[in-house]
Amino acid sequence: MSKENKQLEEYEVDLEEEIEEDIDAESIVEENDEEEDDEEENKENPEDFEDVYDIAKKCIKCGLCKSNCPVYNVEKDNLSSPEGKMILLEKGKISENVYDCCLCGQCEKACPLDLKIREAILKARKIFVDSGKASKERKEMIEKLRKEGKI
Repeated sequence: MSKENKQLEEYEVDLEEEIEEDIDAESIVEENDEEEDDEEENKENPEDFEDVYDIAKKCIKCGLCKSNCPVYNVEKDNLSSPEGKMILLEKGKISENVYDCCLCGQCEKACPLDLKIREAILKARKIFVDSGKASKERKEMIEKLRKEGKI
């Protein structure tokens, strides 16, 4: 194993340890397949996860996105970086960290592969909310937005 691969593996382990509450997205897909879709509006969409995974697996973990990311530049936390999010999403882990993004698109400008990182983050947010794992405050805000169109 090369030095770079070993460092990447250690980095991935460090990122996973930083997550307190996460979702195994594969189990969401399986549960969704098993359940009847009585309320289709509120069910997570397995195709959304496939889209998220397809984007995340293409990430080469070069880290160029970090220098442009305003959230990472403030937080200085690898979990807050676009690269960190792509590593976790590729592993099927979706957590509150998908909200540590202002969707400004600076990561996409820096990405040598022109990945649609914002699209992956938005779909991961939808999966997270639809799974029922979002915090009480987030659920209240989303419900108010749906009802009144404002926060």
